[in-house]
Amino acid sequence: MILDESYTDLAITDITGDNLADLVLLSLRNEKSPSSAKLLQYSEQEKKPIAKFSLDLDSEVIKFSSISCGMIDNRCPGIIIEGAKAGDLLTTQLIYFDKKTQMLANPLVTTGTNGTVNNVTTRKDVITARDIDTDGITEVPVVSPMPAPPDKDASSVCSMTTWKQLHINDGTLKQKMVTVTNYNDGYYFIMPDSWNGNVTAINHADDRCIVFYKWNKDSSVLGKEIMEIRCFTSSEWAKADQAEYDLQKNVKKKNNEYIIAAKLYKTDKNTSITEKELEGSLILMK
Repeated sequence: MILDESYTDLAITDITGDNLADLVLLSLRNEKSPSSAKLLQYSEQEKKPIAKFSLDLDSEVIKFSSISCGMIDNRCPGIIIEGAKAGDLLTTQLIYFDKKTQMLANPLVTTGTNGTVNNVTTRKDVITARDIDTDGITEVPVVSPMPAPPDKDASSVCSMTTWKQLHINDGTLKQKMVTVTNYNDGYYFIMPDSWNGNVTAINHADDRCIVFYKWNKDSSVLGKEIMEIRCFTSSEWAKADQAEYDLQKNVKKKNNEYIIAAKLYKTDKNTSITEKELEGSLILMK
């Protein structure tokens, strides 16, 4: 089939919810036209697919990193676009067909009066949108730095990812969970609600260890250690004092085998968690 439309990438999915596959063409900005998404439908009169609906995409995206399809709301299928921007930034766009307005929608992207593009998901982290809580609906990551003393090396301060789900009825993003992720060693930790604003985490990269500390908001200093998560090679683990650790998870990736182990420290009731809670919150990435 020959298309009259030029495009950078495409998605084939039932975005309109009529049980028929739709063809959506995705284009990056060029000298002649802005970044766009076009929904094509077959015309019996012209005997070919023609663009029925179109939508501007984030004009600052210079490359589509990945295109996937899935549910972005309880009853709403959509297209999830991960795009690269200048400065090693990554951003997520959610495209769906609004049945009320009979138009395509891109709710995460807004453009200011001065032409500045805003998207709450813009980040330096390599994490991408996913169904983080396995409820069948894609969540988007909103990344922000954790608090730290002013003299602490910023590169060692962990980021926290707030996973949010779009509610198309009111156009809002609802928080589902908050995680701290170690991409190099392939795991993330789901933060308890009581830790939000009261705990921070420092990455000791040379030791392959993340340590969580109580955070004193009033004085902006690190408090006592709450927990550490450390990565061991098999030989390192054999020599370690294994009894110190409350949880271990064995990882096998290609030819590498290593152990992710976590240790809980004594702390107050506001920041303490049980071993069972720890086991359910420390997740190996797939």
